[in-house]
Amino acid sequence: MRIRVPMLATCLALLTMPMQALAVESCQWLPVAQVGRALPDFKPWQTMAGGKVGACQFLGRTPRGAAILSLTQRVEESPAKAEDFVASLRKNLGADYVVEPVAGMGRRGFSYRPKDTAGADARSSLFLVGHEGRVVAMGSLAVPGEVTGDTREAFLALSRRAFVIVDAPAQWDRDAEAGDLAALEPAALDVSGVPARSAAVYLPRVRRPDPARGGAPDTFPVSGLIAGTYARN
Repeated sequence: MRIRVPMLATCLALLTMPMQALAVESCQWLPVAQVGRALPDFKPWQTMAGGKVGACQFLGRTPRGAAILSLTQRVEESPAKAEDFVASLRKNLGADYVVEPVAGMGRRGFSYRPKDTAGADARSSLFLVGHEGRVVAMGSLAVPGEVTGDTREAFLALSRRAFVIVDAPAQWDRDAEAGDLAALEPAALDVSGVPARSAAVYLPRVRRPDPARGGAPDTFPVSGLIAGTYARN
């Protein structure tokens, strides 16, 4: 497996597209306004691909050219598999890339970019890969000119918004069914800090056949189903 960098032709093609052609669903876990605040040198930004789950992509238009930001969340079966997936990506990178560890993106988190020998555009793109819990976060940024230190830090901050799937307490199902939404206390989720800014809570729990009980129905937290949806997107 080889990991490719975005083609300059893609940027040029996107730059010629009319703005109204890019009117798509917003990215619900990363508002385009936040992208603009983090990367103001490439405003105005517009969402190219969005939705509730999976991946989001943004296009920035400047007099110097187009900037493209892509961020993707991939949910693995376990934290160990998420870490292994990131390690496998790093292992399979070719010798044509500069690879560096990145703090704050998990034990195996890293960034990479083309080596300077790749040509004049080698420093115009940067890629980040990291993990937290079962979630793998992958980001790519291509800009006109060079990715500066400030741009790198802003890109890293955006990439840290790894999507967190949270199982609600069983009591929440009963409270929600009774219409007592005030009883849904966020502190009960035990999620704080950076993950809390982009965490999603799903309820109610689901009734499914349990293979461990010979197919008898049982109640399960919904995060497993949601993770499967993420993995397919």
